[in-house]
Amino acid sequence: MDERLSSGGDLSCAACHHPEQGFTSNETRTAVGNHGKILRRNSPSLFNVAFAAPFFHDGRQPELDLQPLETLVDPDEMAFPSLAAMVARVELLPEYEGRFEEAFEGPPSAERIGRALGSYLRTLLSANSPFDRWYFGGETDAVIPAAKRGFFLFFGGAGCGECHRVTQEAALFTDHDFHDTGVAWAGDDPGRYEVTHDPAHRWQIKTPILRNVALTSPYMHDGSLATLAEVVEFYNQGGFPHEGVDPRIQPLGLSEQEEAELVKFLESLTGDNVDELVREARSHAASDVSD
Repeated sequence: MDERLSSGGDLSCAACHHPEQGFTSNETRTAVGNHGKILRRNSPSLFNVAFAAPFFHDGRQPELDLQPLETLVDPDEMAFPSLAAMVARVELLPEYEGRFEEAFEGPPSAERIGRALGSYLRTLLSANSPFDRWYFGGETDAVIPAAKRGFFLFFGGAGCGECHRVTQEAALFTDHDFHDTGVAWAGDDPGRYEVTHDPAHRWQIKTPILRNVALTSPYMHDGSLATLAEVVEFYNQGGFPHEGVDPRIQPLGLSEQEEAELVKFLESLTGDNVDELVREARSHAASDVSD
């Protein structure tokens, strides 16, 4: 929450990842960065980000502790001219005096600042949703009948579970892979191709985790769909057909009732500790890092 971790001293991580808005931004389609710069991609939610590697929509960063460092020196985001300049800023902040030595056995450095931010991000775990209590816990009444029907559609006729996977041991609702659903193609975003320069990866975007998805609108990597109902309708209509689109993106032929049941299922994925995580995130003022 410390705005001083931006070059201008006026932009914190929470400016794009609002705790009260699902640790993303519900108010804008895409992130707003340095000097009001409108960025081209939506702010990913930070819920369960510890399990979301690789990071960014294009998967360019495999390590959670390194992901924040990219943002800190991005000229359109936190805009430090270098990691050294960012470290020099932290060294001048009295609230951090002695804390890096205590936690990481050394003074502030880019590596230790990344570890500190990554350590916090790993605490943003949210599960024990109604779905979990029903599917894993056996609580028959934990979800409403419409949500149960939506679950069977999700992993049956709708085919969503081919990319948003669930096993008997875990339910992250992602395959950690990249797919061309047509959205990046329609928006002229090269996607994964920017990282690998492999033409086969053009317009591919990482499959997101769906936990707490009801809280993290707008949707898709570009924020182009405002509601879960719009997302379901997009896939039901077969997306944006074009050469190279994932062959699983086909018209589904779902009825309005079935679309509504899919939404009810997705709404059942909200964890029971969201309010607690929000309170913890807002428990200190930007310049107060006391215990």
